[in-house]
Amino acid sequence: MIKKIRVQKIEIDMPTEDGEMWLRATLQFAYKNPDGSLRQIVDRVDFIYRSFTEFCAEMRTITDPVTGQTLSSSGAGCALMIKKFITNWIVQKYPAATVNQQTGDITIEE
Repeated sequence: MIKKIRVQKIEIDMPTEDGEMWLRATLQFAYKNPDGSLRQIVDRVDFIYRSFTEFCAEMRTITDPVTGQTLSSSGAGCALMIKKFITNWIVQKYPAATVNQQTGDITIEE
């Protein structure tokens, strides 16, 4: 039997506006038979916690699965890219929202 360790969930915790950002990965085990078929999944077997300052300067290189381009980014660059996607989703969900390009604040006039 083979035990595969995989990330089940990734959470980014931003407890306060100016506070330290934390990342939590929830791990899952998938037990596979020798032929590769799935035998059992065990959820939430372990967790990995990292503060943003622990990984913000680490560099990683990937091949983009859509464009095929090789890209290098820091942890900070990756976090900024995720923030850009989520900012776009917020603006789509709340059409009255505006984004301050200097601060990144998303606001709605009430």
